Amino acid sequence: MPEFAPLWHNAIMDLSEAFHFFAQFPWLEILLRQIPQPLVRKMMIREKVDQVQADVANNKKPDGQRTIFHDLFNNDTLIPEEKTPERLAAEGFSIVAAGSQTVAHTLAVISYHLIANPHILKRLQVELASAMPIDGSAPKWDRLEKLPFLGAIIQEGLRSVKFPSIPGEDLQTDSCIRLSCGVSHRLQRISPDIDLTFKASSQAHHPSEKRAKEWIIPKGTPVGMTSVLLHFNPSLFPDPHTFSPDRWLGSDTGYLRRFVVPFSKGSRQCLGMK
Repeated sequence: MPEFAPLWHNAIMDLSEAFHFFAQFPWLEILLRQIPQPLVRKMMIREKVDQVQADVANNKKPDGQRTIFHDLFNNDTLIPEEKTPERLAAEGFSIVAAGSQTVAHTLAVISYHLIANPHILKRLQVELASAMPIDGSAPKWDRLEKLPFLGAIIQEGLRSVKFPSIPGEDLQTDSCIRLSCGVSHRLQRISPDIDLTFKASSQAHHPSEKRAKEWIIPKGTPVGMTSVLLHFNPSLFPDPHTFSPDRWLGSDTGYLRRFVVPFSKGSRQCLGMK
């Protein structure tokens, strides 16, 4: 859709900045919701939801391709509260935003590091050449998934990477660091009914660490952590601000993967990770 570029990118970035204000002043969201729908459209998604709802109610077949909204409205196992236009518009916006801007940014940052590091790019090109079919056709996905260096580059890109610095500024200053680790703000979770037991090693330096501490988190307590704390932990990832795919080719790769959480973890982890 022509309307998605570049206005879509700018809208997503502006909205991302507004999230910080909504987190501290939740009444702002309530105020914005009072604006009449004709004056503000939620990225055209609410209009699509209303159209699909009307089509389903009238047993009308979709004019074009079926969308996820058709399946949700026709799903009898969902309770009515989860099929309201407001809820589905919010879910649709999350899917579109998370499936576009995050992927585009990650690919852009990885591409920069490949170009900025010719020796890494050369190794990748050699590995990809070995996977190309003789007849010149595109390689199959299962073949690409087994390429170790390609996988290491993707994994390092998901961990954390940075764009080039602004001229005259230190590489390690916050103003020039650009992360590709998904959602970097704190994702809060609340256990409403039971207390939570949190167990963790006193230090997460090595799998051989056996000592553990235990905390009881009372029910109703908001708990959140930013993935940046893990992705930039030098005890887990030495020289964390350096783009180094080789860190994913060692014997402890399985252990390190536990601490890379660009898609979050648990039952609310991102559906796009697969």
